[in-house]
Amino acid sequence: MPTKRVDIKRFIGSSEEGCYQIIIPIDRTLSDYKIAMYDAILTLSSFEHKKVEQIILYLLNPNTDIIKIRVANDKVEQGNITLDDAVQLYDNAKKLISAAASEVINPKKFYSGRVDEKINKFMSMCRFGQTEIGSYVVSVVCPFAEITDTSDLQLTLFTDEQRCADSLTRQITNKVFQNIFSVKDQIDRDSHNQLIEDFESHHISSNFLDALNGINLYSDDTIVEYYAEWSPVVKTNRFHQTKIQLSHSYYDKISYISQELKKQASQDIEIIGRVSSLKAAPNIETRTSGTVIITYIGNDNRPHSANTILGKNDYDIAIQAHQNGKYVKAIGELNRNTLTCNSFEIIE
Repeated sequence: MPTKRVDIKRFIGSSEEGCYQIIIPIDRTLSDYKIAMYDAILTLSSFEHKKVEQIILYLLNPNTDIIKIRVANDKVEQGNITLDDAVQLYDNAKKLISAAASEVINPKKFYSGRVDEKINKFMSMCRFGQTEIGSYVVSVVCPFAEITDTSDLQLTLFTDEQRCADSLTRQITNKVFQNIFSVKDQIDRDSHNQLIEDFESHHISSNFLDALNGINLYSDDTIVEYYAEWSPVVKTNRFHQTKIQLSHSYYDKISYISQELKKQASQDIEIIGRVSSLKAAPNIETRTSGTVIITYIGNDNRPHSANTILGKNDYDIAIQAHQNGKYVKAIGELNRNTLTCNSFEIIE
């Protein structure tokens, strides 16, 4: 709203409860600056029906996506949980984000062994925010970042909005909510076997499902709520669901899906051979995958070739193996001469 003063801005909003006014001091040297800012936060908290801590966390992290995991149960009404439960909750929250990042970079049914370095870089940028009273809420603050094999760049408020919307961070936060929505939706439809039989359409790993199960700390009366606080300055490329609730009744089926995916991964064949051909997009910056041909000796003691599509990280490993004449080990599902790879590494 217009004002004659140049050192403040005045905003008015209305709701069913009435009219609200917020005055924002522009000049930090004003003697009541801190009091005025806190009053503004209190008013905004009342207007949006959100807790003060939630508003402050949101305002302090404008160029981030915040993933919140709320555990609602009689045992956590006072806003505290046991040490063991806290360790389990935070550990599985971290695993949830890491698994989603892995699925964005290199989709597999099950991940084991070395973690992609790009994922390590991304996870090192994320932070845990403050919890909230009345339940127990874990807030994972994910700054916008662009991460490649050679560099990692944290984006700022002055970065182009579309660049942030296309960043690895927004892909990962979208993936978290897309996964949880798909799991809940398929179980509600009693078609959860689709997550096993049609893995290529969903790319939800066993690791992600195990992390979901690990967040289920208590018994039948526990509700776990996942909700997103999208960056207020990046309004495009947001997953349509921002709040998803899982009750205890979902976890048996989630566990079943996870076990079936692990069984499929364990039944995959293992190929040991050399890379004889490489093919990928010439621009390294935009390259997301590549195709290699692995020559190996089959069970019939005869040479065979397998066409293998690899994610960016595994394709870089294939280049290194080809340059140095190293043997590689690929594990996956072989259909005719095409290998759907779940694991790829150099044999030293």
